Amino acid sequence: MLSPISPSGQQFVDSLNATQARLSVAQLQISTGLKVNQPSDAPDQISPILQLHSEIQQNQDLQNGLNTALTTVKTSESALSDAVNLLQSAAVTATQATGTTQTADTRKQLAQNVQALLEQMVTDSRTTLGGRYVFSGDRDGAPLYQLNLSASNGVDRLQVASATGLVQGSGGARYSTSLSGNMIFDHRNTDDTNAPDNAFAALNGLRVALLVNDTAGINTSIAAINSASTYMNTQLAYYGQAESRVSADLNQVQSNGVQLQTQLSSKTDADMTQAITALTEGTTQLQAALSARAKMPRTTLFDVLPVSG
Repeated sequence: MLSPISPSGQQFVDSLNATQARLSVAQLQISTGLKVNQPSDAPDQISPILQLHSEIQQNQDLQNGLNTALTTVKTSESALSDAVNLLQSAAVTATQATGTTQTADTRKQLAQNVQALLEQMVTDSRTTLGGRYVFSGDRDGAPLYQLNLSASNGVDRLQVASATGLVQGSGGARYSTSLSGNMIFDHRNTDDTNAPDNAFAALNGLRVALLVNDTAGINTSIAAINSASTYMNTQLAYYGQAESRVSADLNQVQSNGVQLQTQLSSKTDADMTQAITALTEGTTQLQAALSARAKMPRTTLFDVLPVSG
């Protein structure tokens, strides 16, 4: 029985298949940029690679949360900075109103200025970001206050909300980065009466005293405005500290992300120089082998049989 292929021919086919396989691997690495395109490429590395993918996703989730928190903190901080400026303007107005040249009419004009400050303070308490009220805590779908000049503190309290939301930091610890607007703008005593540093009450008290030309009330309002200003600066400082902490955690998480991605790349990314070299060498070897094979003499059984005649 004749063998379908000679040993040398089988060796050539095996060599050809091996070269083509190396070419396929090199071409795939170049086209994808990866040295691990399927489990069989590196069976022992699949588990570590999957673990790294999981850690990268977790780290990305942390980064997204911190980015959101940082944006919210900055927005809140800007609103509180404006509120501090409003109280400072009110203090200037109150001092101006104590001047000896002031009359009932001029004080009424100043009262209009203070009313504008109160209206802006209410607007600050209703600051939104992405459709959420940043000072409404756990009830951020609606504002906490609206203007009501007939109320003792010049506003209606629409709801009471706690701010219990926490942000997860780079080390896994969770911490608060926000305060409820009830605490910030409308500080109350335990019996729910206005605290001495209540910002709304301080502004409205000054407005009313100016309207009725009450010199004693204006002087009292100066102390209330100063107390509210000190308290508001404390709240602003809280947000400044929160921004610093979130920024530090965000920097760490971003650094962790780079490290994790580097680790993943070391396990999955192809060495492009090596892959291109392998492709070039493999192509050259394949062409040379085919060319050499084509030049080999082809002797068949009929070439050696005697010719009858």
